[in-house]
Amino acid sequence: MRRAVLSTPLGPLHLWWSDAGLHAMDFDPARAERLVGAPPPAGDAPLDLAGAVHAFFRGDDDALLHWPLAPSGTALQQAAWTAVRAIPAGERLTYTELSIGLGRPDAVRAVAQANARNPVLLAVPCHRVVAADGGLGGYAGGLDRKRWLLAMESGQQPALQQSLF
Repeated sequence: MRRAVLSTPLGPLHLWWSDAGLHAMDFDPARAERLVGAPPPAGDAPLDLAGAVHAFFRGDDDALLHWPLAPSGTALQQAAWTAVRAIPAGERLTYTELSIGLGRPDAVRAVAQANARNPVLLAVPCHRVVAADGGLGGYAGGLDRKRWLLAMESGQQPALQQSLF
């Protein structure tokens, strides 16, 4: 496994990958370490991965969908992450809608926890999942980043806030 840091409009984005795919993508390297293990050696991100991240921030909402993923998780977590990847940019689903879509209407909390444990932020765009009351719910990258990402994907030009860094 290797790791690199890319500069983004939302601050440094930490990437951990191997030949199998992307294991972690997070704004918080300590969170990534908790989810995937000890830090691997540092290096340069593969050009296609770096290009996909930069394309995403230029408005190519599907750029990260083509990069292979290799996050560790339970069967329910993997199913939830796959379902989240299918949510089109600019659209939102509630945790309830997501759990119903998975055929597990009784698993709303487990689906919410799967999103909370998503180790590949942006590649599994869990920022598109919101609370049943229309509120933002949570986001491991921080609610300011979630707000910014949703605005960007809705075609708005979100302002950057110092609180993001």
